[in-house]
Amino acid sequence: MIDFRATKSGRVRNVDIDARLADTSRAKHEMLRAVSPEHARGEHLIFCNRYGEPHNPTQFSRQWRERVAKAVEAHPDLDALHLHELRHTHATLLLRAGVHPKIVSERLGHADIQTTLNTYSHAVKTLQRGAADLVGALLAPVAVEQPI
Repeated sequence: MIDFRATKSGRVRNVDIDARLADTSRAKHEMLRAVSPEHARGEHLIFCNRYGEPHNPTQFSRQWRERVAKAVEAHPDLDALHLHELRHTHATLLLRAGVHPKIVSERLGHADIQTTLNTYSHAVKTLQRGAADLVGALLAPVAVEQPI
């Protein structure tokens, strides 16, 4: 059994994944089972090392930085994205795509929606234009054809 650190809120958090990631996860699990059954435990970790165990956060962060540095060296036009920025990118993309902030808050594990709205207010502000256009379209009078 893997003993995970408690979340700040103390609640368990389940995060849905898309079908493609689920298929990839199943394939990785089956590969682990075929190579080394003791590493294919029932926890079904999505984010695990080659032994089916949770990544060591310090080691994983170091490996991330090294790989990003190599990628930027090979492709100088790339941004050097820090690991934690993936979390912000995920949240910002969801909010800009119109996903309800409560859902984004749950995916991030925020204790309340206000934390999400305060942290990602820049993304929510960009939705103002779309909301204004939508209200305008909803309230616009319907064009009536005039008889000739």
